Amino acid sequence: MRLLVLLLTLIGLGFSIPVILIEKEITTKSNFHESHRKVKLYMAEGYEKEVWEEKTITKGSPLGQLPFMQNLMKNAPRQEPQSQVSKGEKITHFKKGKAVVYFIYPDKKAYSRQELQGRMLIMGFMMLLDCDQRGRCKPKMEPTNERKKIGRWKARKVIVRVNMMGREVPAYYWFTKDSKLLMEADRISMKNILKVIEDDPKVSPFLRGAKEAFEEIKKKYGSVVMSETPVMGSTTVEVVRSVKRVNVPKSFFKVPKGYSESSPQMPMMPPKNHGGYRQR
Repeated sequence: MRLLVLLLTLIGLGFSIPVILIEKEITTKSNFHESHRKVKLYMAEGYEKEVWEEKTITKGSPLGQLPFMQNLMKNAPRQEPQSQVSKGEKITHFKKGKAVVYFIYPDKKAYSRQELQGRMLIMGFMMLLDCDQRGRCKPKMEPTNERKKIGRWKARKVIVRVNMMGREVPAYYWFTKDSKLLMEADRISMKNILKVIEDDPKVSPFLRGAKEAFEEIKKKYGSVVMSETPVMGSTTVEVVRSVKRVNVPKSFFKVPKGYSESSPQMPMMPPKNHGGYRQR
């Protein structure tokens, strides 16, 4: 009887699997554009899924911000702010040698498929490191004494100098050691990436150094709960709101039944700063 109850429970759950769910908010602001994105990131070994909703507000044309265009456009009719709400999903399968990304378009019952090379996955993390030609890497971080509470976590501010268009600009990361679950999520993310890139000849020379630097960052600082990153005249702020363990059906990481494949739609690609996620 107990076995029957267990079998019925498993069937009802769709043979569920445990995952880590990270909920975060991402805000990007510039003089002509503003977006607010709420993200649910589900993480498991071999899989990730992002479910998001975004409100975008456009305030005129970006051309109007260019000095040589300001005089030409000063007499143009004033444009009222335009707002738009969009939703989407992104599923990533991490396989040996490649990552397959599925962008899901619920309103059209369609999806597009894209394969990513390993070096694209680790690019964000490598921005935090200084690596020499021998593959020796060390974190390029400037810890500060500034501390504050973000949500329920005590966090410390760390400055990272990021190269943007040949110019170094500061990005600000707030790290915490208070969440073991966030630390576990970071390790799952790194394990997924390593599965893809371990045989990539252009990346493999740096893997050992990158893994050692990753562990050093975890030991010294912990995990990122907030980041502030300047990008091409705009600023993106990403904040972790909650992290917990949940169960999902195994089919959760598959393209929904009845969806047809279509060509990629670039606006579906969400900004990612994985743990600073994008990593994580």
